[in-house]
Amino acid sequence: MNTIIHIPKTHLVIREAVSEETAVISSLIHRNVIQIHSAHYTKRQIQIWQNGYTEETIKTQIEQRPVFVLECNNVICGTIQLAPQHPEIKGFYLDPDYTDKGLGNVLFDFLISFLKRANNIWVELTCNQWTAPFYQKQKFKFIRKEIVCWQNEPFEEWSMRRTF
Repeated sequence: MNTIIHIPKTHLVIREAVSEETAVISSLIHRNVIQIHSAHYTKRQIQIWQNGYTEETIKTQIEQRPVFVLECNNVICGTIQLAPQHPEIKGFYLDPDYTDKGLGNVLFDFLISFLKRANNIWVELTCNQWTAPFYQKQKFKFIRKEIVCWQNEPFEEWSMRRTF
């Protein structure tokens, strides 16, 4: 039986990431990909996915776009980003040790509020079919399936959109 640990929201902080945190963010994303997504992808796909979130890549992302982190009791337990050109959610990951505690909703709600304050009227994202139910609960509508190629390897993704 799994034990659900309640984490008081008063101990949560969401803020912009800084380049000194690239190792922590990269490690968090790698653990998420392995522990949550590896059952649905080949070893090669997992390696390609992880290669897309190296410390250098995350440092560049922090310099070029809004990247936020969620801290729980002074530990980075989640991250989420926006594409630089238009309202598209990128890189939404929670540390596997912090899933199923409502923290994904907290981080996601923050980003939606951030987008609304910036006068956006919609936001898009791509996800896989296993994470789509989370986004559907967040009022995203399915647009289409698409194949995205990373290093000549196909990944099936679902394109989704939410209008405010």
